[in-house]
Amino acid sequence: MKKTIMFGLATTVLFLMTGCQSNLEEAENGYIIDGKLHVAVENIEEGQKVKLQEGEMVVYGQNTWIPEPGNPVELMILTDKTCGEACDTTQGTQFFRERLTRALIINTVDVSSDLGKELASDFDVLGVPAFILGQGIESLERFGANVLDQLKPIVTEQGGRYLVDGKSIGVKVGKFLKDIEFADLGSEPKKGKGKVRVVEFTDYQCPYCKRLNDNTKDLISQYIDDGTIEYVIKDFPLSFHTEANAMHAAANCAMKQDKDKYWAVKDFIFENQQAFGGRGDEGARTFLLGKAEEWGLDKTAMETCMTSQETKDEIAADIAEGAQWGVSGTPALYVGNEFVPGAIGADKLKELVESQLAK
Repeated sequence: MKKTIMFGLATTVLFLMTGCQSNLEEAENGYIIDGKLHVAVENIEEGQKVKLQEGEMVVYGQNTWIPEPGNPVELMILTDKTCGEACDTTQGTQFFRERLTRALIINTVDVSSDLGKELASDFDVLGVPAFILGQGIESLERFGANVLDQLKPIVTEQGGRYLVDGKSIGVKVGKFLKDIEFADLGSEPKKGKGKVRVVEFTDYQCPYCKRLNDNTKDLISQYIDDGTIEYVIKDFPLSFHTEANAMHAAANCAMKQDKDKYWAVKDFIFENQQAFGGRGDEGARTFLLGKAEEWGLDKTAMETCMTSQETKDEIAADIAEGAQWGVSGTPALYVGNEFVPGAIGADKLKELVESQLAK
């Protein structure tokens, strides 16, 4: 006996030998086998198979049929075949299997294909991988509630397709599809006028940011001096670092009095990072203000600046811009159009800069 099910882009052919399966009948979205609705899941991972209870799934060829309430949902994964491990989609796919339905019809779409170009254009996709829900999502219900209604805060709709905000499901950008452009770099602390722009998002209380600083400061100084790079710093204090906002405010306010003083404050903070622990925001601010005269700064002006709404807004703007371009933790570097998270070493930075120069 041979039966065929059509669903959107997927065509699944189910072959059953007479007598191999009892109580088989067609249903709108699949087959009812022994009283349970079974729907097709393509490209199911081995790990997911292990999680399914024994006897719950039926495997035919490349498809796995499982009992799942509701209907199958098409998931288009927009990616770039040149991206490699940076565009791993495991975490994203797991989110949809666990939070939406195990009955996913997965369609991996390369950005260079006609459909890929269409999706990237329709949604103005910033980077990949990107996850787009298609046929079936509008009618999917769980516990009497429409699933799409619950997803609306994190999706953008275009023509019956729904792009899911990657940050909201913990998926990082593996490759940007557009040239990275940051706003207002003229007012940021920067050194050098080289061909390659290096933008660093940092948190001065972050130990990994200190490690990046220690690993690369000599090479960065060399590159600045020989005209290889333009080096820019942006603020990204993390919410759980209670002294970080005061640290960033102090450095930014020092720059407003004297641009060179920014770098003196930055160096002091990293060299004395352990001394800030447990002081809290107010304690850290008091500690830093106590150093103002040593740095040749006006203490009163410094205090006014550090507590001003303008300074808070400047820091918040950097955080928002970093999040837009995929920053979720610190440190995060942008070397030309290459996004590099983590405390890399000098060798890796050199490799990245030379790669950009070669382009």
